[in-house]
Amino acid sequence: MGTLLYAQAVPVPTLVEQGVTKVPEAYVCFSDGFSGEVQDEERIPVIDLLDLESSHGRQRIVGEIERASREWGFFQVTSHGVSEETMEGIVRAALEFFGQPMEQRMELFSGEPKMNGTRYGTRLDETGVQDWRDFLVVGKCHPLSEETFETWPSNPPSFRSAALKYCQEIRALAFKVISLASESLGLRPDRLEREFDPLDQLLLFNRYLPCPQPDLVLGVRSHCDQGLLNILLIDDVPGLQMRKNEESPWVPISTNRRALVVNFGDQMQIATNKRYKSFEHRVLANPERARLSISSFFNPAVEATIKPLPEFVDADHPSRYRPVSFGEYVKVYMARRLRKGTPESLES
Repeated sequence: MGTLLYAQAVPVPTLVEQGVTKVPEAYVCFSDGFSGEVQDEERIPVIDLLDLESSHGRQRIVGEIERASREWGFFQVTSHGVSEETMEGIVRAALEFFGQPMEQRMELFSGEPKMNGTRYGTRLDETGVQDWRDFLVVGKCHPLSEETFETWPSNPPSFRSAALKYCQEIRALAFKVISLASESLGLRPDRLEREFDPLDQLLLFNRYLPCPQPDLVLGVRSHCDQGLLNILLIDDVPGLQMRKNEESPWVPISTNRRALVVNFGDQMQIATNKRYKSFEHRVLANPERARLSISSFFNPAVEATIKPLPEFVDADHPSRYRPVSFGEYVKVYMARRLRKGTPESLES
């Protein structure tokens, strides 16, 4: 199967509108259905942040984050401070955006990744097996310039205000989580924040349309996130799965309408010298229902140097990674087509 085949792949929304009953070869990941054991009994931890302001409550929460980060790299948070109104507003705006005719969405189309801009797409790259989704990237949410804000979708009319409000409330939660994670590592509450200041922010809206042969495709291929932190809003349609290693079963991640999913990415693994790991995850397709997810990624600045913190490097724990800029890291990461794990070429 050559590059040309994949470059000419018909976008998923068009396939669904045409009523396709057989998945085109460009999207087929598994010829006989996807493999890998799934463990339905296990659940990622749920951490209630309600008691955060009391010393006893904070101590409990820090301990729960430490255990969740070591074992899972994923956890849910409740009482997180992002209002239900704000979450409903961004979901409504996203559904209205994806509900527009294809030609309107294509006004924001770009075939190339953009570090700071807005991009609508129906595939991540022009080669390799394609994901069964279409998506919208909105960046750079922070720091937000007037020029960048003007690249955000103007249709539906509510989109920009809904996205801005959501970004602001999610950013407050992100720094709360980063502070707690810092404490859970035995560091000062502001240690990770200072190390990664300034921390860029972007939104990724994924829409997964129904698939006639869901066991042959993936909504998103298995990967680890490249940044420091992701905060994820998902609906009640199942699909997201994670696993602890290649021998472990896949664990489905579901959530209630008020919870948010948190996971750490490669930069947390590098900063902690692998004390906390970036865990592999993927998204399955659904035969009947569309699914929406909204990711809020928090990444180092492009020019920032990434390396293990000195607190986690000593004679017994030598540095596992060589210093590089985050921009260089992203280039290596993308060249590997999102394959799981930090790139071996960046290890010491």
